[in-house]
Amino acid sequence: MSNHPADQGSYIVLSHFQIRDFFSTLSQSIPKISYDLGLSTVPVSINSESLKLPDGSALQFDTLREMMADERYCYLVEDGNVKKLMFYSDSKSSVYKMIPTEDAPALEISGILMHRIKNTTPWEDAKAKIRFLQPEGSVLDTNCGFGYTAIQASEQGCNVTTVEIDTNVLELARYNPWSKKLFERSSQIKLLQGDIFELINEFDTAQFDSVIHDPPTLGRAESLYSLEFYQKLKRVLKPGGKLFHYIGAPGSRARGINLMSNVKSKLRKTGFNKIQTDPELASLIAIRN
Repeated sequence: MSNHPADQGSYIVLSHFQIRDFFSTLSQSIPKISYDLGLSTVPVSINSESLKLPDGSALQFDTLREMMADERYCYLVEDGNVKKLMFYSDSKSSVYKMIPTEDAPALEISGILMHRIKNTTPWEDAKAKIRFLQPEGSVLDTNCGFGYTAIQASEQGCNVTTVEIDTNVLELARYNPWSKKLFERSSQIKLLQGDIFELINEFDTAQFDSVIHDPPTLGRAESLYSLEFYQKLKRVLKPGGKLFHYIGAPGSRARGINLMSNVKSKLRKTGFNKIQTDPELASLIAIRN
């Protein structure tokens, strides 16, 4: 996929979940389908061999069956043509995929999932994180990804500033119906592209009531687990402000690292206290002194 859309349009995006549900409605008087990964459902016109698309083109049932058989991908449909929602970075060093789930899709980069999907979905996981944090007022989301936690926080009435370093992730997010609010000018979300480790220096002292820090793994973003970065987080938080920190740490025990304990120690040195952990979310909340 080479084009870089300036704004998120109304794209048709399908996965095996929506195609399966569509075929289950063929016996009904008015078949239905979801073109936005389950967010809404619309009636459609069909003939014996194809589905008529909103632009007047047709999608053959055989093509839909082929798409349904491969459960690893979400698909973009444009002018009757089907593309897997995956692409390589300009350097060809990384591959980005949108992975279907029962609700919002997960992000995968070079075979590594960026969302929790075991016994949950990306959307439900974001909801659980926001329930744990209970944010109010102004929120900094340090690692946007597909924006699910930023969107959930905005729906709680918060004004959210969210940052994403990877332009490839943002490109993929523009095709994701579940990420649409990230790109709406009327939303309560301000999306910035850049490296949060440096960009955070531009924010005012005590600017935010809460911080959502859901970084990549330690191996991919070691600086975002550093004492220096935690000091930066403390500076932009208001006194008494809350820091949500996803730890996760797959493989850290094998490397001889108890990452949760390590993070807690650094946060206490930085000036955070009243640390509360949630083992199920593999996360903690710390209060700024």
